[in-house]
Amino acid sequence: MAWNKRANEEEQPVRKRMSIAQAAAWTNPVSGDETEQVSVRKAVPEDAEKIYGYLQEMHAVQARKRPDIVDQEDEILSLEEVQEALADPDKDIFVAVNKTDKLVGQILCEYEQAGEDAEAGKLVIANIYVTEESRRVGIGTQLYNEAYLEAKKKGVQFAELSCWNFDSAGMAFFERLGFSPLLVTMEKKIGD
Repeated sequence: MAWNKRANEEEQPVRKRMSIAQAAAWTNPVSGDETEQVSVRKAVPEDAEKIYGYLQEMHAVQARKRPDIVDQEDEILSLEEVQEALADPDKDIFVAVNKTDKLVGQILCEYEQAGEDAEAGKLVIANIYVTEESRRVGIGTQLYNEAYLEAKKKGVQFAELSCWNFDSAGMAFFERLGFSPLLVTMEKKIGD
Protein backbone atom coordinates (compact mmCIF):
# COMPACT_ATOMS: atom_id res chain seq x y z
CA MET A 1 0.00 0.00 0.00
CA ALA A 2 1.37 3.43 -0.89
CA TRP A 3 1.80 6.07 1.78
CA ASN A 4 1.07 9.71 1.23
CA LYS A 5 1.12 12.89 3.35
CA ARG A 6 -2.32 14.39 3.80
CA ALA A 7 -3.24 18.01 4.49
CA ASN A 8 -2.98 17.39 8.23
CA GLU A 9 0.60 16.15 7.70
CA GLU A 10 -0.16 12.70 9.14
CA GLU A 11 0.88 9.72 7.09
CA GLN A 12 -2.17 7.76 6.03
CA PRO A 13 -2.54 4.72 3.79
CA VAL A 14 -3.84 5.55 0.33
CA ARG A 15 -5.77 2.80 -1.42
CA LYS A 16 -5.24 2.20 -5.11
CA ARG A 17 -8.33 2.98 -7.17
CA MET A 18 -10.24 -0.03 -8.41
CA SER A 19 -10.68 -0.49 -12.11
CA ILE A 20 -14.23 -0.47 -13.45
CA ALA A 21 -13.97 -4.25 -13.92
CA GLN A 22 -12.88 -4.75 -10.30
CA ALA A 23 -15.67 -2.53 -9.04
CA ALA A 24 -18.24 -4.40 -11.13
CA ALA A 25 -17.00 -7.74 -9.80
CA TRP A 26 -17.00 -6.49 -6.20
CA THR A 27 -20.75 -5.90 -5.91
CA ASN A 28 -23.65 -7.44 -7.78
CA PRO A 29 -25.49 -4.39 -9.20
CA VAL A 30 -28.76 -6.32 -9.28
CA SER A 31 -28.89 -7.47 -5.65
CA GLY A 32 -26.18 -5.44 -3.93
CA ASP A 33 -24.70 -8.68 -2.56
CA GLU A 34 -21.02 -9.47 -2.69
CA THR A 35 -19.82 -12.12 -5.12
CA GLU A 36 -22.23 -15.03 -5.30
CA GLN A 37 -20.86 -18.23 -3.82
CA VAL A 38 -20.76 -20.94 -6.47
CA SER A 39 -18.94 -24.16 -7.08
CA VAL A 40 -17.77 -25.10 -10.56
CA ARG A 41 -17.78 -28.75 -11.56
CA LYS A 42 -17.92 -30.95 -14.64
CA ALA A 43 -21.47 -31.34 -15.85
CA VAL A 44 -23.24 -34.65 -15.25
CA PRO A 45 -26.07 -36.23 -17.27
CA GLU A 46 -28.66 -34.80 -14.84
CA ASP A 47 -27.58 -31.29 -15.94
CA ALA A 48 -28.41 -31.89 -19.63
CA GLU A 49 -31.92 -30.40 -19.62
CA LYS A 50 -30.81 -27.21 -17.81
CA ILE A 51 -27.81 -26.82 -20.15
CA TYR A 52 -30.13 -27.29 -23.12
CA GLY A 53 -32.54 -24.69 -21.72
CA TYR A 54 -29.79 -22.12 -21.27
CA LEU A 55 -28.59 -22.76 -24.83
CA GLN A 56 -32.12 -22.00 -26.03
CA GLU A 57 -32.23 -18.77 -24.00
CA MET A 58 -28.95 -17.65 -25.51
CA HIS A 59 -30.12 -18.62 -29.00
CA ALA A 60 -33.30 -16.55 -28.54
CA VAL A 61 -31.20 -13.46 -27.70
CA GLN A 62 -29.07 -14.02 -30.81
CA ALA A 63 -32.19 -14.46 -32.96
CA ARG A 64 -33.64 -11.18 -31.64
CA LYS A 65 -30.38 -9.33 -32.31
CA ARG A 66 -29.68 -10.86 -35.73
CA PRO A 67 -32.88 -12.39 -37.16
CA ASP A 68 -31.31 -12.16 -40.62
CA ILE A 69 -28.69 -14.74 -39.60
CA VAL A 70 -30.10 -16.68 -36.65
CA ASP A 71 -33.43 -18.48 -37.11
CA GLN A 72 -35.47 -18.55 -33.88
CA GLU A 73 -36.85 -21.96 -34.85
CA ASP A 74 -33.40 -23.60 -35.05
CA GLU A 75 -31.55 -25.07 -32.09
CA ILE A 76 -27.90 -24.54 -31.24
CA LEU A 77 -27.80 -28.14 -30.02
CA SER A 78 -30.61 -30.60 -29.43
CA LEU A 79 -31.09 -32.17 -26.01
CA GLU A 80 -29.72 -35.43 -27.43
CA GLU A 81 -26.59 -33.61 -28.71
CA VAL A 82 -26.04 -32.09 -25.25
CA GLN A 83 -26.33 -35.58 -23.73
CA GLU A 84 -23.85 -36.94 -26.29
CA ALA A 85 -21.44 -34.07 -25.59
CA LEU A 86 -21.46 -34.96 -21.88
CA ALA A 87 -20.10 -38.41 -22.80
CA ASP A 88 -17.62 -37.24 -25.47
CA PRO A 89 -13.94 -37.26 -24.31
CA ASP A 90 -13.14 -34.46 -26.80
CA LYS A 91 -15.63 -32.14 -25.08
CA ASP A 92 -15.97 -30.74 -21.59
CA ILE A 93 -18.93 -28.97 -20.08
CA PHE A 94 -18.47 -27.22 -16.76
CA VAL A 95 -21.33 -25.77 -14.74
CA ALA A 96 -21.53 -23.25 -11.91
CA VAL A 97 -23.91 -24.22 -9.11
CA ASN A 98 -24.97 -21.80 -6.38
CA LYS A 99 -25.48 -22.57 -2.69
CA THR A 100 -29.13 -23.54 -3.29
CA ASP A 101 -27.92 -26.11 -5.87
CA LYS A 102 -29.24 -24.09 -8.82
CA LEU A 103 -27.21 -24.25 -12.03
CA VAL A 104 -26.39 -20.58 -12.78
CA GLY A 105 -23.79 -20.84 -15.55
CA GLN A 106 -22.08 -23.12 -18.03
CA ILE A 107 -19.16 -23.32 -20.42
CA LEU A 108 -19.06 -25.75 -23.34
CA CYS A 109 -15.59 -26.67 -24.59
CA GLU A 110 -14.23 -28.79 -27.39
CA TYR A 111 -10.65 -29.88 -27.95
CA GLU A 112 -9.22 -29.91 -31.45
CA GLN A 113 -5.86 -30.98 -32.74
CA ALA A 114 -4.18 -28.08 -34.53
CA GLY A 115 -2.91 -29.54 -37.79
CA GLU A 116 -0.41 -32.40 -37.63
CA ASP A 117 1.10 -31.28 -34.32
CA ALA A 118 -0.68 -33.05 -31.47
CA GLU A 119 1.19 -30.82 -29.00
CA ALA A 120 -0.43 -27.70 -30.43
CA GLY A 121 -3.98 -28.67 -29.57
CA LYS A 122 -6.68 -26.06 -29.30
CA LEU A 123 -9.44 -25.43 -26.77
CA VAL A 124 -12.51 -24.11 -28.57
CA ILE A 125 -14.99 -22.43 -26.26
CA ALA A 126 -18.26 -23.05 -28.04
CA ASN A 127 -20.47 -21.36 -25.49
CA ILE A 128 -20.33 -19.61 -22.14
CA TYR A 129 -23.49 -18.52 -20.37
CA VAL A 130 -24.36 -17.09 -16.95
CA THR A 131 -27.95 -16.44 -15.89
CA GLU A 132 -29.04 -12.81 -15.93
CA GLU A 133 -29.39 -12.55 -12.14
CA SER A 134 -25.92 -14.05 -11.57
CA ARG A 135 -23.90 -11.88 -13.95
CA ARG A 136 -21.14 -9.44 -13.05
CA VAL A 137 -20.05 -11.31 -9.93
CA GLY A 138 -17.17 -13.40 -11.31
CA ILE A 139 -18.98 -16.61 -12.30
CA GLY A 140 -17.97 -16.38 -15.97
CA THR A 141 -14.34 -16.00 -14.92
CA GLN A 142 -14.63 -19.02 -12.59
CA LEU A 143 -16.07 -21.10 -15.44
CA TYR A 144 -13.33 -20.00 -17.83
CA ASN A 145 -10.61 -20.69 -15.24
CA GLU A 146 -11.87 -24.24 -14.77
CA ALA A 147 -11.85 -24.83 -18.54
CA TYR A 148 -8.39 -23.26 -18.77
CA LEU A 149 -6.97 -25.54 -16.06
CA GLU A 150 -8.45 -28.64 -17.71
CA ALA A 151 -7.03 -27.61 -21.10
CA LYS A 152 -3.64 -27.03 -19.52
CA LYS A 153 -3.73 -30.53 -17.97
CA LYS A 154 -4.44 -31.92 -21.44
CA GLY A 155 -1.43 -30.10 -22.90
CA VAL A 156 -3.50 -27.74 -25.03
CA GLN A 157 -1.55 -24.71 -26.30
CA PHE A 158 -4.25 -22.33 -27.58
CA ALA A 159 -7.79 -21.23 -26.71
CA GLU A 160 -10.24 -19.84 -29.25
CA LEU A 161 -13.79 -18.54 -29.21
CA SER A 162 -16.20 -16.45 -31.25
CA CYS A 163 -18.28 -13.53 -30.01
CA TRP A 164 -21.00 -11.51 -31.75
CA ASN A 165 -20.01 -7.89 -32.30
CA PHE A 166 -23.30 -6.74 -30.74
CA ASP A 167 -22.21 -8.35 -27.47
CA SER A 168 -19.96 -5.55 -26.23
CA ALA A 169 -20.09 -6.83 -22.64
CA GLY A 170 -19.00 -10.27 -23.85
CA MET A 171 -16.18 -8.78 -25.93
CA ALA A 172 -14.93 -6.78 -22.93
CA PHE A 173 -15.14 -9.88 -20.72
CA PHE A 174 -13.06 -11.97 -23.13
CA GLU A 175 -10.50 -9.19 -23.51
CA ARG A 176 -10.13 -9.08 -19.70
CA LEU A 177 -9.41 -12.81 -19.84
CA GLY A 178 -6.58 -12.10 -22.29
CA PHE A 179 -8.26 -12.92 -25.61
CA SER A 180 -7.62 -10.70 -28.62
CA PRO A 181 -9.13 -10.72 -32.13
CA LEU A 182 -7.51 -13.17 -34.50
CA LEU A 183 -9.76 -12.80 -37.54
CA VAL A 184 -12.50 -10.24 -37.91
CA THR A 185 -15.37 -11.00 -40.28
CA MET A 186 -16.82 -7.75 -41.60
CA GLU A 187 -20.15 -7.14 -43.29
CA LYS A 188 -22.02 -4.37 -45.03
CA LYS A 189 -25.74 -4.27 -45.65
CA ILE A 190 -26.58 -3.57 -49.26
CA GLY A 191 -29.55 -1.23 -49.41
CA ASP A 192 -32.32 -1.00 -51.97
